[in-house]
Amino acid sequence: MRSRRLRYSRTSPSTCRTVLRLGSSGAAVAEVRARLAHLGLCDDIALGWDLADTPFDEELDRAVRTFQQERGITVDGIVGPDTFRRLDEARWQLGDRVLSYVPGHMMVGDDVAQLQRRLVELGFDSGRADGIFGPDTDSALREFQAGVGASPDGTCGPETFRAFDRLIRTVVGGDAAEMREHVHLTHLQTGVANKVIVVDPGSLVDADMCHAIATRVEGRLAALGTQVLLTRPARSPGAALTEAELAEFANSVNADLMVSIHVDRSA
Repeated sequence: MRSRRLRYSRTSPSTCRTVLRLGSSGAAVAEVRARLAHLGLCDDIALGWDLADTPFDEELDRAVRTFQQERGITVDGIVGPDTFRRLDEARWQLGDRVLSYVPGHMMVGDDVAQLQRRLVELGFDSGRADGIFGPDTDSALREFQAGVGASPDGTCGPETFRAFDRLIRTVVGGDAAEMREHVHLTHLQTGVANKVIVVDPGSLVDADMCHAIATRVEGRLAALGTQVLLTRPARSPGAALTEAELAEFANSVNADLMVSIHVDRSA
């Protein structure tokens, strides 16, 4: 069957008081069919059909029931206020619109649920993925934005979408642990670039292990644009520096941070 893509209305269908069911027809039925077709649950309007006479046929009835089952609402094939509202929420995909927390008039939609799931995957607690942009989602979004060096304004717009896209491209497969690590490193990059950090390999006990760790830390930080200074070279015969000597050394080079590495054998 040849069909055409109906450009459905951006007006909220939840304001419609009409109840649609098998046997109904009209423009409202065409609207419902277009939205379900957009979700891949049925064919779109057939070429040549008059939108005003679009029928609520058995195919559309099955699509409505499938949609209701997926959304966890009463499966009766009837498109009433609740199903209209769920159809309205389902039309949004993350990136379609700018999202933000508006007290008293919270944004709702599948795009909000997608944002919530993405934040949770990255280790940011946005609460339950209920598709409602509430205070928990706002807080998690601001934390994520701060972590990736974006403006923590709680507005999920182009800048935040680009940050998500960069993470997806960087971490193939979307592994949550790797994504959280990448967010952490991105935050580290914005915080330690062009800084001076002193790394102390710790005591002479387990010196080789401590120095190996210190060298790896040095390499990771240097890749972020940080100047790293080790307190002693590998296999140095000299004694370990005291805390006072470490502080004096760090102050003498105007270090922004000092990290001392030790091995805890009691663990």
